[in-house]
Amino acid sequence: MQDLIMVPEKFRVVLILFYFNELQESEIAKILRVPTGTVKSRLNRGREWLREKGDVIREY
Repeated sequence: MQDLIMVPEKFRVVLILFYFNELQESEIAKILRVPTGTVKSRLNRGREWLREKGDVIREY
């Protein structure tokens, strides 16, 4: 059985806080102690990662 590919942690945390906890980007930035621009960048890169790896994830 193939290993399940997981979203890198720095993207996963931001995606979870944004989509599941429904926090705003500014709230996430305060929690993680990073600039809001970093949160936006990680959201975009996390979404991109999911799109690229989506075919692998859907197989499960």
